[in-house]
Amino acid sequence: MYATQSHTARQRPVPRPSRRLANTIGGMDAESAEGYLEIARLLLSYGKTEVARRRLKRVVDKFGNTPAGAESRNLLSTIEVTPPDRRPAE
Repeated sequence: MYATQSHTARQRPVPRPSRRLANTIGGMDAESAEGYLEIARLLLSYGKTEVARRRLKRVVDKFGNTPAGAESRNLLSTIEVTPPDRRPAE
């Protein structure tokens, strides 16, 4: 009555994750962590300590297990030790 077709399963290659996906950490990637950290460094160099502190805390919260998170923790501890009225030597 009905003609049946033989359906053979096609072997599709298993897709490999892209590099960007491989660097993903908690929904965001390690490159983003480095970007946040770089902005915080620039803010510090411009004397915007409070804004940089908030940015560094964000990096630690979102990317704590990355090298950028570790460096952000170090920078935060440095900021907290340095008095706010201290100016760099001219």
